Amino acid sequence: MPPDGHLGGGRSQDGVVALEFALLLPLVALLLSAVLQVLGLVRDVLVVQDLARQAVRVAAVSADDGPVRAVVADRLAEATVEVTPTGRRSGSTVRVAVRHVAEVAGQRVPVVGRAAALVEPGVP
Repeated sequence: MPPDGHLGGGRSQDGVVALEFALLLPLVALLLSAVLQVLGLVRDVLVVQDLARQAVRVAAVSADDGPVRAVVADRLAEATVEVTPTGRRSGSTVRVAVRHVAEVAGQRVPVVGRAAALVEPGVP
């Protein structure tokens, strides 16, 4: 037995470690890529939901849909906005749906944010 206590010396262990690293590196990179893709989707979901909340606040104090759509277009130009009902009156409920298509690993994933609020008094 050699004086360092290892059979075959340290060189063969170095080769095994290098082989293990070479085999695991692609798996770690793939896992990291998947985590980043999911985080991007979560970010898109949060942004769309936040935009829906902002848009419904504007819709609750405005009789026109133009400012509602502008709030969304300022942060996410490619999103579509649906405001219902179109004719709002004080005390009624207004609903806003913001739709966006996110890209995850080359796939298109629809993301929808919805919010509702009561129309404020004094809205014509």
